[in-house]
Amino acid sequence: MKKSSYLNNGRIRDVISLINFLATKSNNSSHQIEIKKSLSRNPMSVDDWEKLSKLHPEFFKTKKTNFESYFIISLYIQKNDALSIDERIRLLEIANSLHDSELNKRNYWTPIIAAIIPALVAVIISLYTLFYNKNKQEDILRKIIHSENKEILTKFTSANSNIKKHVDILEKKIITTNKINNSDDR
Repeated sequence: MKKSSYLNNGRIRDVISLINFLATKSNNSSHQIEIKKSLSRNPMSVDDWEKLSKLHPEFFKTKKTNFESYFIISLYIQKNDALSIDERIRLLEIANSLHDSELNKRNYWTPIIAAIIPALVAVIISLYTLFYNKNKQEDILRKIIHSENKEILTKFTSANSNIKKHVDILEKKIITTNKINNSDDR
């Protein structure tokens, strides 16, 4: 059967309850009906105590008889008396350390993700700022070039206008001079 996760809702509580109950029994064993009656509940993480014991072979062994299953704390099968307080504490510590180990494995990526997300946001903001500023700089250059071109065009137009005036004046003078010369020739 597949090894079970201690992170399932209520699993560590169920495992500890079954360890505590079986540890107080001689032969460290009991059957499903007695466990349910004594603990006044079914396990929270699975359907029944037999399924829980099968999911955690690191602690429990299930023996079938004709009518029911017996659960035994697997590390102490040969012991005929209830477990001592020190033995019980040691089993509970093992269960807690297995739970903590699975919790640490699950939370392994949390600090890495917490560091990566702000870094990605900073990169995105930097790239946006870079391209936004580049576009802004291009707009400023266009405005400068446009205003310089406008200024040059204005000067050119003004110069062209002045040249036209001078050309007009010169043409008039030439025409006048030609008229005077033509009248003198006659």
